[in-house]
Amino acid sequence: HHIVQLEEQLHAAAAVGMTAEDAARTVTQLAKARASVETYKKQVAALEEKVVRAEHQRRKDEAHMREAKLQMQKEVADTLSSFGPARVQALSSALDEAQAELHVTRAQLKTSQVAQ
Repeated sequence: HHIVQLEEQLHAAAAVGMTAEDAARTVTQLAKARASVETYKKQVAALEEKVVRAEHQRRKDEAHMREAKLQMQKEVADTLSSFGPARVQALSSALDEAQAELHVTRAQLKTSQVAQ
């Protein structure tokens, strides 16, 4: 099959005025060009694969970042609810009670000191 192809190429080359050497050189150049094209195709395929992997990793990283953000938002919300208005009111009431007790204790201490 290959010999038949070469013969056809030689006849075609002779028909357009090429010598056998010119035809051989052209065939060699075409073979090199085809090999280069195949090499480039493989390089492009490898690059496309890298792009797909990078895109997959980017999506994975973005999903991880969204999860981390949601976790932080939940923690902030939990913290705020722990110290939200109701908790602040409860702490404020406890502080008021402690201050009232301190005031009573001071008054009692002054009274006992005066009595002595």
